Amino acid sequence: MADYEVPQFIGRENKLLGPLTVRQTLIVAGFVIVLITLYFGVGQSNMTLFILIALFLGVVCGAIVFLPYNGRPISVFLFSLLGSVFAPTTYKWRRTQKDTMGKAQVATQKPDLHLTKYNVQKLAQFLDTPDQL
Repeated sequence: MADYEVPQFIGRENKLLGPLTVRQTLIVAGFVIVLITLYFGVGQSNMTLFILIALFLGVVCGAIVFLPYNGRPISVFLFSLLGSVFAPTTYKWRRTQKDTMGKAQVATQKPDLHLTKYNVQKLAQFLDTPDQL
């Protein structure tokens, strides 16, 4: 029997900047743009608030960029979550017409359900007899 090598790392992304992939680089670049905007909006007047917001956003950005969830990037998980919340799958029931022409009509006979003394004795004997497997 021939041995075949199983391919590994099929979903590998190309690296752009050092260990960062294109997706990770774009997320970090977006984070830097948000920080610059936040600095000019809040940081010049209240540096403490800017530092607190920057630390919080840095932790969130770091988690989104570097932490996987169930083997998938958190960004993919978040997009799937938002898609399921804002555009849920709806299933609509539609009545279908029954196909009675293709099926053969089989006449079924109901079994005779008359209880006789013999049938009751036979049933009692069957129930009292232990299984002999």
